[in-house]
Amino acid sequence: MKIFSHRLKELRKEKGITQEDLGKIVSVGKSTISQYESRISRPDHEIFNMIADYFNVSTDYLYGRTDIRETPERKILDLPLQENTLVDALLRITSIVAEYGLSKTTMFHMMKKAVEKFGVPMADGYETEPAAHLSGPNMPGTGAFKEDDEN
Repeated sequence: MKIFSHRLKELRKEKGITQEDLGKIVSVGKSTISQYESRISRPDHEIFNMIADYFNVSTDYLYGRTDIRETPERKILDLPLQENTLVDALLRITSIVAEYGLSKTTMFHMMKKAVEKFGVPMADGYETEPAAHLSGPNMPGTGAFKEDDEN
């Protein structure tokens, strides 16, 4: 617990936030953060993960199991996309996810990054309008069809 307390305080000061600020971020009081930093108490699993996520460090780093701050997933997320098209980027992301056994959340963030870089592909003629079958009076959910109209 000594290492966790020290690292928590160090990370908080590096970020330039108060115990009160951190408490609000992870939904606990200032005194609770003070107790964590003073080794009086320790956070539950959920709060511990929230702290790691907020400071962008691995839980192993907070526990003192490693001196490497970043998780492998975070390092991968920070890599620039080298591909030239969205399709190439998505194919590469798929292979990285499979190779490293990354989570669906990480895969989603990587794909989001690729879409932000390359834009959303649009079918010819539908650059601003939805596809014809998804608009108008027969749009799903409009109630335009009755049960006996389906046959």
